[in-house]
Amino acid sequence: MSNNESRLRLSCSMLVAVILFLAGTIAAQIGNTGTVLGTVMDSSGAVVPGVSVMLRDTENNLTYETVTGQSGEFRFLTVPAGAYELTAEKQGFTKVLHSVFAVHADEPARVDVVLKVGAASEQVTVTGAPLRGPYFQDWDMGLAKNFGLRESVGLQFQLEAFNVFNHPSWGQPNLTWTNGSPLGAITSATSQRLVQLSLALKF
Repeated sequence: MSNNESRLRLSCSMLVAVILFLAGTIAAQIGNTGTVLGTVMDSSGAVVPGVSVMLRDTENNLTYETVTGQSGEFRFLTVPAGAYELTAEKQGFTKVLHSVFAVHADEPARVDVVLKVGAASEQVTVTGAPLRGPYFQDWDMGLAKNFGLRESVGLQFQLEAFNVFNHPSWGQPNLTWTNGSPLGAITSATSQRLVQLSLALKF
């Protein structure tokens, strides 16, 4: 066996070892992450789009931000498991703070928010552990394809699908007793399958 062949085999072995190490590291990181999602509604039960939602890791003081879409839903995917608090605010409504709750790697945390009309300077704090609802199951998928047009110009096509298998997932039980909606009743569910397409020009 020549020296070149020996070096080639050694390089291949080292490359395989590095790939396996990185794959194991990524799998461990993914395995220790969870999901936080929910729906923002007003006092009448109508969904509220355009709400600024912030999720804060109370242990590491890391923050994640998003805005609710037309369905009033928000999602924080693959956040590290731990203790979090969530705030939601929009002009014309009082700010809502959901105090510390746990995010686990094996079970998505659903936090539904109800906004009440009022000054943004006011704040409503929701405390206490929520009632446990049904098991949540959701499959999301994302695909991207790059097309080169010129040396420094290209197109990127993206497809994002939420709830790919269109599986209904019920919300959390009500924590308060209101007319027509007793304590413990489940009155919400995730939206149906959502597919988003986008095309970006990069230069």
